[in-house]
Amino acid sequence: MVCEGEKNNGQPCFTTEVSGLPKNGVRINDFRRARKELIAAMRDFRDDADPDKPLKPTNLKNKWAFFEPGIPVEISGSPYLDAFHQPGSVGPRPSTNNRRDHTTPTTWEIHPVWSIRRLPE
Repeated sequence: MVCEGEKNNGQPCFTTEVSGLPKNGVRINDFRRARKELIAAMRDFRDDADPDKPLKPTNLKNKWAFFEPGIPVEISGSPYLDAFHQPGSVGPRPSTNNRRDHTTPTTWEIHPVWSIRRLPE
């Protein structure tokens, strides 16, 4: 999930999904690049369970990871209207892990993500 600001105080947030590698090999290089870019964007963060390990998608212990301070990124991908859930039903809520509300006001997503570019801070 990405938001326009560090705190979701009314700023738009979008669910973003970096897909797994397809078995049929279609656009596999694009998916691999997006996964590598995600790992590179997370480079300065450490795994809460083992601070000696860099945080990687495979090390995430929960469904949601919070990057504080936030990571300024530019994400490119396909807009996708996910009609499988209702607006406001996706995203971490304060009750799930004592964090602020990051639910989305729509069911629009960026899925799949084709590129993640880390911006200067």
